[in-house]
Amino acid sequence: MKKFFKNVISGIGVGIANVIPGLSGGTILVLTGAFEPLTEAIALSLKPHNEKRKNHLLLILEIVLGLIIGIIAFSFLIPWLSKYIYAQLVVFFFGVVLASSIIYYKKEIQNVKKINWISLIVGFLVCLAMVIFIHSNENINPTFSKHPNVGLLFSLLGLGILAGSAMIFPGISGSLLLFMFGMYYKVWGYIKETIRLLVHFKFVWYMIVPCIFIGIGILLGIFLSSMLSKVVLKKYRNVTLSLILGLILGGSIALIPFDSNVASGVIINWNVLTILSTIFAFILGVFVIFLIQYVIKKRNEKNTD
Repeated sequence: MKKFFKNVISGIGVGIANVIPGLSGGTILVLTGAFEPLTEAIALSLKPHNEKRKNHLLLILEIVLGLIIGIIAFSFLIPWLSKYIYAQLVVFFFGVVLASSIIYYKKEIQNVKKINWISLIVGFLVCLAMVIFIHSNENINPTFSKHPNVGLLFSLLGLGILAGSAMIFPGISGSLLLFMFGMYYKVWGYIKETIRLLVHFKFVWYMIVPCIFIGIGILLGIFLSSMLSKVVLKKYRNVTLSLILGLILGGSIALIPFDSNVASGVIINWNVLTILSTIFAFILGVFVIFLIQYVIKKRNEKNTD
């Protein structure tokens, strides 16, 4: 039972992380010690002869249960907060990204090998280019077509694959990618509204069908990422980890509330109160990540004693 709750809580952390731009679900798995067991379980569950298939499937289901709980809770909370404290929220996310980057560097790169600067710079420039040339000012209150076309459905499938891959791969934030592509509120809006309708036993096909495509994409991304990560991290670990760090830092630029980054329909009044509260939000974001790391470190030390 203790193992069950541990896996579910890890899943909840991953679910929350995947709704928050900048926080990586894969990093949460690494910090909680569930990354390697989960990727191994996913990879081995596909093999025809696996004596531990039942245990592997149980691990996957427990983490997925927590994942769903975390996603449901925060997919409602984040859009609501965006309406009232948008600047503070995105700067909080920015603090989360920077603090996560420091921990990620110390945990995954510094303790293993020296950083690969070429990979880091390439990753940074790729994401920076995406922020500059691809990011669009989406609306925090998205509209949903009653006649979704094939192009929309396949774009949601592709975004689901990206988000799903980032759910498992440590360091990359699926929601940050959605934010950069200007589809963050749209994708989570589909999920949030579909959940709300289903709770009231309303089956609206033009909301459910796009959600199915997003869900299929996420599942595909999770499986592809779990298979790919085992290969690249084994053969090209330092290069891959340095590239991921560059991607994180480059993508974080999308969270700085410049006029070009602010969502459509949002007006930020930069007065003294806004500036002070935004600075506090940044510090809070940094503090939360280091607090999580501290708690996990102490718990691991206790378990080893």
